[in-house]
Amino acid sequence: MADSRITKAAFAEAVKKLVNDKPFEKISVGEICELCGMNRKSFYYHFHDKYELVIWMFETEFRECAKEYTDGNLWHTVSSLCKYFYRNKAFYKKILLVGGQNCFAEYFSNLCKGRFKERMRERLGSIIVTEKNVTLYANFFVYSIYTWITDENERDDVEFVKDLKNSVLFGAELAKMFSSADQKQIY
Repeated sequence: MADSRITKAAFAEAVKKLVNDKPFEKISVGEICELCGMNRKSFYYHFHDKYELVIWMFETEFRECAKEYTDGNLWHTVSSLCKYFYRNKAFYKKILLVGGQNCFAEYFSNLCKGRFKERMRERLGSIIVTEKNVTLYANFFVYSIYTWITDENERDDVEFVKDLKNSVLFGAELAKMFSSADQKQIY
């Protein structure tokens, strides 16, 4: 198992180096293997494609970053996630721009939708949690992360999380305002 993790980590480091010099879409599995001195057979033993490698990188590295919080607090998880993305901003800035089947952006969006659905059902119950609600909030979150990472303005993770939290609280206030306006039938 340790050898497998070492091999996967070598592929991961190769991808990180290659992404510095060229777009992810133009990086071949052969180039990844050549850079870390391994063969394609070894790569395909561990991963189906380079997209699966990126997902493995995220899952493995983020899990390590999130170890400091085990209390289940949503904002602690968001803070850990943003800290991870900030540390790896140059890489994910390029990776999040890649579209298509199996891309990281699609994976991350689906991951967030799943987590939001779990948390919403835990807190609110399954009756009032709809797919539309989950999708709306997950899309807001994913788009916020995406624009922060790809934005040229340099905000660190702490500042971004603070801004995100303030936006959520502002949205809650707007919802209250619209809700009371609905009761008065004013649009």
